[in-house]
Amino acid sequence: MAVANYILGSLFRIIFILCALIFHPIQWIAYNLAGEKVQQKTVVWMNGILTKSIGLCGNQLSFSNNQNLPTDRPIIFAANHQSMWDIVGIYWYLRKYRPVFVSKVELKSGLPSISYNLRKSGAAFVDLKDKKGTIKEILALSHKIQREKRAAVIFPEGRRSRDGLLKAFAAGGLIALLKKAPDALVVPVAINGTGAITAKKYKINAFKQVSWTVLEPIDPQGINGEDLANQIKAMIAKELGQL
Repeated sequence: MAVANYILGSLFRIIFILCALIFHPIQWIAYNLAGEKVQQKTVVWMNGILTKSIGLCGNQLSFSNNQNLPTDRPIIFAANHQSMWDIVGIYWYLRKYRPVFVSKVELKSGLPSISYNLRKSGAAFVDLKDKKGTIKEILALSHKIQREKRAAVIFPEGRRSRDGLLKAFAAGGLIALLKKAPDALVVPVAINGTGAITAKKYKINAFKQVSWTVLEPIDPQGINGEDLANQIKAMIAKELGQL
C-alpha cells in the first residue's frame, strides 16, 4: 500500500507540474487573442484534468449539489479550507457559475498558470499587512460579480486546516463582498478530505475519500456579518459532523 501510495502520489505531481507549464502559454494566448472568457475556459479544463487525476491516482471523489442555484444573480461561495486542492474541485465542479477567488497575496506571482489566472480573472488578493488595500481588492471583486452575475469564492477561515477541524470564520471578507453585490446569494460549501490527500511538493496521498458538498443557500438580507459567518460555519460543521 505504501509503495502504491508513493507511486500514485509522485505520478500526480508530474501531472500537476505538466499542467501548470503547458496551460500557462495556453492561457496567455487565449487571454491576449480572445479575452478573459476564453482564458477562463482553459483554466476550467486545466482544473478538470487535475480533479480527474486526483481520482485516477487512487482517491474516491464525490460532488453533491442538490440546490437550484440561479445563474442570473451573483453568488458568494463560502467554503471551509483544507488545502490547495479545494480550489481545483471548486473550479471544475462549480464551473457553471464562473468562480473568481479571494486569494492570499503570496499567490499573485511565482506559480505558472495559477498566478497568471488569479491576476487575469480579477481575483482579490488578501495582504494581512495592507488591510486598506485588501478591502479595496475585495470591493473590486464584489463589483465584478454584481456586474457580470458570476460567483466569488471565499474561505472565511483564512488559513488552511490540514486536520479538517474548522477554525473560526471571519466576517470581514463576507461583508466586503456583499458591499457592492447587494443581490448576491451566499452559498456554503463543505469540503472534506482534501487535507488528508495533501502531501509535500505537490504530491498527493492516495486511497482517501474527498468530497465537495453545496449546502442550502442563504439570503443575506437583514443578517449582520458576524451572524452570517457563524451560520455558514454551523452549516458546514453539521455536514462534516463537527457540531
